[in-house]
Amino acid sequence: MSKSVHPDDVLQALLKKSARSQKEANLRKLHEVCAAQYAGSRDFSLPAIGRLWQAAGGIKARALYNAPSEDYRTLIQAWADFSGPADVPPTQVKEGRRYSFLARIEDPAVRALVQGVVIERDKLEGEVNLLKSLTTLTINRAPALAATPPANAPALLPATPSANLTESERAALERSISPDFLDGEGWVEMKSGAVTKENGRTIFDPGFTKAIRKVLDAARPRD
Repeated sequence: MSKSVHPDDVLQALLKKSARSQKEANLRKLHEVCAAQYAGSRDFSLPAIGRLWQAAGGIKARALYNAPSEDYRTLIQAWADFSGPADVPPTQVKEGRRYSFLARIEDPAVRALVQGVVIERDKLEGEVNLLKSLTTLTINRAPALAATPPANAPALLPATPSANLTESERAALERSISPDFLDGEGWVEMKSGAVTKENGRTIFDPGFTKAIRKVLDAARPRD
């Protein structure tokens, strides 16, 4: 395609042969992305435009390599021809050649799988190179020192032995959380351990009944 063919003309030709409104919308959005790219760059490679188009709400960047995306590639190529040679950094050219074989895989599912494997390989390769660059590893074999708590840290209470309750004390605690007593007072025990009135008003905060049961369990004689 010669540079004399303006991308606007190519867009109109593609719109005329398009029979789907969604594709027409995609072509117009792609045209806008390319126009914005033309204002600041001459890089109209498929990876570059694919990323910009996807970020702008277009199709997935990898879908540009599929056979049904031929019209999209035609429009991108029109912009590339119109803008002239792209100033692509050498590293980007190298990367593009490295993954150019993906474009020759027609099946999108297979292409996605291969692309995932290649990305994982490159990730592992980078990690291996990083480990190779670490020529010296220092291992601290000094014993760990006990951490000193900050001055404003709350004091920890020492563990206390099981409470020794008298029979009357145990009976009083058991009665305070018994269903008969709660029903008689019009109270309800919640799963959180709170005690509330039937209208929802809190009598005892969450954890109240659970705490009493723990005390009773700790005070229960052991065989």
